[in-house]
Amino acid sequence: MEYPPALLNKPTILKIAPLVRKFSRAEDGVSAVEMALVAPVLMIIFMGLIDYGIAVFSKMELTSSVRSGAQYALVKSEIKSAGAAAIAASAANMAAIQTTIIDSSNLNPAKLVVPLPYKTCECSNGDLDATCTITCPSGTLRHYVVISATYTYVPYFLPNDIVLTNGSTIRVQ
Repeated sequence: MEYPPALLNKPTILKIAPLVRKFSRAEDGVSAVEMALVAPVLMIIFMGLIDYGIAVFSKMELTSSVRSGAQYALVKSEIKSAGAAAIAASAANMAAIQTTIIDSSNLNPAKLVVPLPYKTCECSNGDLDATCTITCPSGTLRHYVVISATYTYVPYFLPNDIVLTNGSTIRVQ
């Protein structure tokens, strides 16, 4: 490879050398270069914070919805009744609790899973009975409604889905 004679002569090199030294000492664009190096890292952190912020908000929304279902269960005192008619009414109330949770939420219903709440009972001595048919040796039978909900949050920037769960066990009077 042959170089043009103009680049090889000494006067041209002497003219370029001061420009190279001046350019190597210049600090005019240093902050722009630093910003160009730091900006992608800051953007990745910022996007992750946005996703986690939305996930926390969704968790609060899910908690609020489960609380709404628990309040509905507390108001419906016929849940603790016995007998065939009461069991049918209780099943309808459980479906109403499930509907209350779904309707009170602003979350995407396609990603919200609310299993049917169920009733359980407990004696004061700690004996559990899912059918609520036992007779407690001492004290009264306590009636509970167990409520749960799961929401799958799909992040905008993070690679994996975030599964949010919440539940509540409320004693009905």
